[in-house]
Amino acid sequence: MVAPFVVAAGVVYMVLSSTSPYQRFQSQQFNKAIPNEILDPASLIEAHAFGEISDKSFKEIMRRHGFDSKHSKQFRAISQTKLSAIDLIQLRRRGLISDKDFETQQKKSRTEDKTLSQIEMLSKFIPGVQDTINFAVREAYRDDIADKFGYDEDFPSPERIRVIEEMDTNKYDNLEGTDRLIAQALQIGLDPLVLKSFWRIHWQLPAVTAGLEMFHRLRPEFNPDNPVTFDDIKELLKIQDIAPFWQERILETSFNLPTRVDVRRMFIAGLLTQDEVYDLYQQRGYSPEWAEKLTQLADSDKLDSGRDLSKTMIEKAYEEGVIKREDSLLLLIEMRYSVDEADIIMALIDLKLSNNELRDKLSLLKTRFIRGIIEEGSYKSSLDDLNILGDKRDLIILGAKSERLTKQKLASKEDLKTFFKKKLMNIKEVQTELIKAGYSKELADMLITSWK
Repeated sequence: MVAPFVVAAGVVYMVLSSTSPYQRFQSQQFNKAIPNEILDPASLIEAHAFGEISDKSFKEIMRRHGFDSKHSKQFRAISQTKLSAIDLIQLRRRGLISDKDFETQQKKSRTEDKTLSQIEMLSKFIPGVQDTINFAVREAYRDDIADKFGYDEDFPSPERIRVIEEMDTNKYDNLEGTDRLIAQALQIGLDPLVLKSFWRIHWQLPAVTAGLEMFHRLRPEFNPDNPVTFDDIKELLKIQDIAPFWQERILETSFNLPTRVDVRRMFIAGLLTQDEVYDLYQQRGYSPEWAEKLTQLADSDKLDSGRDLSKTMIEKAYEEGVIKREDSLLLLIEMRYSVDEADIIMALIDLKLSNNELRDKLSLLKTRFIRGIIEEGSYKSSLDDLNILGDKRDLIILGAKSERLTKQKLASKEDLKTFFKKKLMNIKEVQTELIKAGYSKELADMLITSWK
């Protein structure tokens, strides 16, 4: 008996289920003919906020949902957008909300004090990875480095920071300089201690080349009052992000090498060996092949230097008469001078000796003429014999005569007076001597008249 009943129940269920699509279709056709769906409460509040429905329609439809005017108002109030906890924290930091409004909005956001405190801690500014690396590289965490290089210059003291932290945020706009900087940091949730690290790394540092120049010029032995030490430059290279591997190598290569000319001169002077010359040329950037050629050139210059020294000695020996001319020629040829070069060198020495001999003869003749040993005619003939003729000869005689006049001792006025009275000199001779002594012709005539 049970089995037929179960079968009958199953058949009924299948029949009823088979009518569900039909029922939905009938319902859809009815809704199409007579639209009767209304907005749900949440959508209704949105439509009212956008001005799509009036207050009256809002209240009427809410009543159809079962809400009276009081509950409709409450439902709309709790559906309004509320400030998040982070928004409230930012508003309070910037002084844009009072403490009372903050508490009211906090309650509306349903945020507990503990949660709010955690959100506030989480919202504080934390430097990014690159900033943190810069802090470490520039030693922003080390107070001793900050003191040494003056990184904290112009940054507010801890006492001043506390004053600003306790200040009414409405007064922040009246602050200036770095005080204003602290205030703005507080407004964005940046801890003043973190700001100090940013401040320490904001300073421009000397370029590496400038630092090396200071190291060379201002080392303690040269500038004890304000030195720049090896460690100072290593610190500069470090905070300039130079990898440790390169720091000491940069310092070691900052010293200048001798110039190519200086290397050659030191080699000639015997201060460098040939191997040292070769190494220095390579250190200056020359390839091994060019360094070898330059070393050979330096060696050749050294030989030439020795040859020049020997040449000077040969010239001196010939000039002093120690060796004969033909011997001098042979020695020069042995010093790798060609025959033509040796002849030119000897010709120049002969010319020099000849000029010296002529100068000595002219000096002797001039001295004899000035002292009165020879007369002007003999002086002139001697110059002719030396092949000094024409204007040049006359100019030499004129100069000698002028010098003889300045060097001859003249008789005094009293001597001339005595010579005149004793009739040792006539009027014309006395007049000539007075004029030589510097008297004018008129004054000389007056003196002679007074002596008569």
